[in-house]
Amino acid sequence: MERTVTLEHLNLTVTVKELTVGDIRTWLREVQELKDFDLVDGALFQEEGASIDDLLRMTSLDKAEVDQLTPADLAKVLEKCKKVNPHFFRFRAAVLELGTRPEMPTPSEPSSAPPSRP
Repeated sequence: MERTVTLEHLNLTVTVKELTVGDIRTWLREVQELKDFDLVDGALFQEEGASIDDLLRMTSLDKAEVDQLTPADLAKVLEKCKKVNPHFFRFRAAVLELGTRPEMPTPSEPSSAPPSRP
């Protein structure tokens, strides 16, 4: 599989790598810690199910290069990242979905609701 994206108008070739299981474990740990969280990085591609940090993790781009690219350019790179890393993006979606579910009290937890009167 081809692992490069060429942004011809910028004369820039970006290489995409497939993440290892260790890379994915590091990603999960950093997400849990909100390490170096930046709202633009985290939310710009939320609809696409990705973040700029994800692009940095799986491409040859550095932060300074990303800051010079348009969202449309980054979307082309993201498309290739999704083809090279389908397992990561399925896992990412599942993890984030689990994190957004409302918590239900377990039978052993006391309810914070006032007691009901018959």
